[in-house]
Amino acid sequence: MAFTLGGSPISGCASVPVTAGAATCTATFAAEASGDVVATYAGTDVLQGAESAGSAFTVAKLATTTSLEVSETEPFTGQVVLLLAHVLGPDKARATAGTVAFTAGGTPIAGCGSVAVSDGYASCTTAWGARATYSVVATYGGTAQQAGSASAASSITVGSLATIEPQAATGTYGLTGATITGRVVGQGRAATGSVTIKSGATVLGTATLNGNGRYTLTLGKTALEPGTRALTVTYGGDQHHGPVTDDTTATIAKAKGTVAVTLTPTNPKVKTQRVTASITVSAPGTVPQGDVRVYVNGKVLHLVKTDANGKATVLLAAFNTTGAKTIRVTFSPSVRVSGAEVTKTVTARS
Repeated sequence: MAFTLGGSPISGCASVPVTAGAATCTATFAAEASGDVVATYAGTDVLQGAESAGSAFTVAKLATTTSLEVSETEPFTGQVVLLLAHVLGPDKARATAGTVAFTAGGTPIAGCGSVAVSDGYASCTTAWGARATYSVVATYGGTAQQAGSASAASSITVGSLATIEPQAATGTYGLTGATITGRVVGQGRAATGSVTIKSGATVLGTATLNGNGRYTLTLGKTALEPGTRALTVTYGGDQHHGPVTDDTTATIAKAKGTVAVTLTPTNPKVKTQRVTASITVSAPGTVPQGDVRVYVNGKVLHLVKTDANGKATVLLAAFNTTGAKTIRVTFSPSVRVSGAEVTKTVTARS
């Protein structure tokens, strides 16, 4: 009896003796195949030959599974990453032959496109030079007996984790704008690019990093209100480093106020002449708005507010006695301006 598969003799079953009307054969297939199995009886001197009807038969490869391990899923640029594929066959038996191709985004990874499997493992090392996110897959090509398989994709995000070292800043409203300084520190190489500095949602400016990753931004004299202001410094990243944000502060002192007063007349007659105090409060970068108090010989006699130009006028009551009179004018601290005062003297005459 001759057994064939798809018209081709089955190894070891091409000529099987018939005993008691039956012929049997055990076969091992070296590769996948499919077709009809047919038994053909050659006949004898007294018996005519015959052929069986075909019986559909498929020889399938042994199924495999491939898994992928990655030594670092968030490496910095230039960092060596180990890719390790584990290939198992039926009953978790380790594959002993074949190759694994490691790809990133469907493209073979240089030097890792065909790695031999040994004792169920295939490994390769690589490093990426540019910041990006890669989908890495290990694909086992299979053998004549074992089917190929692919691992689940592993996401690898390449990009150095830069850090910001901001320094607290100071300034005086209207006089000196705060100078925001600091440094962006990269991993393995200097960070390049720029930082953006904000106060809340307001962009105060941008600064370009120098060769050492340092940045300097001098704000306008009135860019920030007096007080301690919270700022954010955002590094936009470069080819090798990802973006990062950190916090800092700028402490802005109030503008220094100045009070000027002109007294007219300076030598009034008692009981008949009144002195007019013409007051001007000034400060760098702003027009002071607030309360002005006028003291005569230590007693507050008038409380007025400065106008839109920082001015106020006070008409003093006539003096009842002769002699020197001390006139002190004070400006109370406002949101932007520090307190200030000035003292003048008039002499009342008879």
